[in-house]
Amino acid sequence: MNSLDPATIDNLLKHHPDVLTPLAQKEEEYLRGVRCPQCRSDIFSRQVDATRPFVSGNSLPNFNCKCGDCGCLYGPYSGLILEG
Repeated sequence: MNSLDPATIDNLLKHHPDVLTPLAQKEEEYLRGVRCPQCRSDIFSRQVDATRPFVSGNSLPNFNCKCGDCGCLYGPYSGLILEG
């Protein structure tokens, strides 16, 4: 598999608006306030939801959070615990 060099990528994208960066920044801002529903820790890693990697109407990958303290897997928007 050949990859494109950065200059070619920049040239291909320069005429298109950047729609992903504002969405990612908004998501990062939201995630600063997310806490584990089980232990209230704010330390987590993101794990792409393999069953639904993309959701209709959202350009960013769908993910769950895995707590760095208690290991709980939860939905960052729903707060629903998927694995305790």
